[in-house]
Amino acid sequence: MNDTPTKAADLVTREIAGETLIVPVRRGAVDINTLYVPNVTAAHLWSHIDGKRTLTDFVELLLRTFQIDRATAEADVNDFCQFAARVRLDECGAVERTVTLTQAANLPLPSTSLAYSIAGIGIRLRAAAPDVHLLATATRQVFACSPGPDAEIDLTVDWMSDRTDPVADLTTNGAQLVFDSGYLWRLYREPAGDWVVHFISRRFGARPYKVARLSPTFDRGSVQVDRRDAW
Repeated sequence: MNDTPTKAADLVTREIAGETLIVPVRRGAVDINTLYVPNVTAAHLWSHIDGKRTLTDFVELLLRTFQIDRATAEADVNDFCQFAARVRLDECGAVERTVTLTQAANLPLPSTSLAYSIAGIGIRLRAAAPDVHLLATATRQVFACSPGPDAEIDLTVDWMSDRTDPVADLTTNGAQLVFDSGYLWRLYREPAGDWVVHFISRRFGARPYKVARLSPTFDRGSVQVDRRDAW
């Protein structure tokens, strides 16, 4: 791959419900009936290709954005090179999944509310801001149902403020750590009884990319999402 990558004119990029979709439209390249959904890292790099940034710039970009070490950043850029140079997205780590265009056409449109039924428990999610778009992903569609008047768990979904420090907030509130799964999620309980779940990833460093807050009886709560997790 060139040290200063550029995007091929015959690859079409679309943003749908916070995800990047890449479609090869030229005849004979991969499969013109397939589109690709790159993972978070590849999508971020793809969006920054401008014909000026070099691969070294991409390494520095990942270091600034994801708070990872240099070896990981260089490995991610190497995966991205396979993705961009060979266009065989299904053979490198840069692709998260592939779907056919027919499947894509049948995907549900983003909504301001969603409802799930899991083990007989009704869960309703409602967007708390106009720019929050909810989408039942393929793995969750099996649980999707029509929103009813009542739900055992009612959640609002909003963006996490850049000025918020969820970890410091818990310390200030005197919350106690109940369970730590390592680099996946942590469960806390506040003195007032509310439950707080921090979803974490090495990609994003110590700051959680998603925070769920539930009432003591688990019947209502909120979910805040870092905008980086919506790429």
